[in-house]
Amino acid sequence: MWSTRLPLDLKLRLYNACILSIFLYGSETWSLTATEEKKIDALDQWCLRRICGIKWDDFVTNEEVRRRTNQLPLISIMRKRRLGLFGNVARSGPASDTRRAIAMPTPSQWKRAPGRLRTSWQSVVSKDMKDVSIPDAMVMAEDRGLWKRVVAAHATFQEDMLLE
Repeated sequence: MWSTRLPLDLKLRLYNACILSIFLYGSETWSLTATEEKKIDALDQWCLRRICGIKWDDFVTNEEVRRRTNQLPLISIMRKRRLGLFGNVARSGPASDTRRAIAMPTPSQWKRAPGRLRTSWQSVVSKDMKDVSIPDAMVMAEDRGLWKRVVAAHATFQEDMLLE
C-alpha cells in the first residue's frame, strides 16, 4: 500500500477500507484522554504522509496533507460515531439499562478504583457536545432525523474547514 506504483486515490480507498475500518471498530464506546487523542491523530498523519510519499523533512503542513487526501481527522470521525451512539441510547426507552446508566448521577462517596479510567464515556460525550455546541442533546436526540442532521452538519462543517 505504501508503494509509489499505486495511484493516490486507490491507496486512500485501501486505507479507508482495510486500516480505518479495523481501527475504528468499537471506537464510539472509547473514552480517550487528550494524550491518547493526540497519539491517534499522530498515527493517522503518519499513515497519510506515507501514502502521499511525503518525507519528514519535506516541510509539508498537516493541513496540506489533509487537503491533498481529503481525509477528516480520526478524532472527528470518532466524535461523529460517539454522537451517533449517544443518539441511539437517548432514544432507547427510559427503562433500558443503557439509558439508566448514562442518566444515573455518580454517587458522592464514589471513588475511582486504582487502574480505572479517569474519564468516563459520559464525560467524553458531554465534551463532544460542548465542542459541537449542542445545547439540549437528550431532547434533540429524541427526534432521530433532527439528531442525524445535527451530527451530519458537524461533519460537513469539519470537511468544509478541511477544504479551505
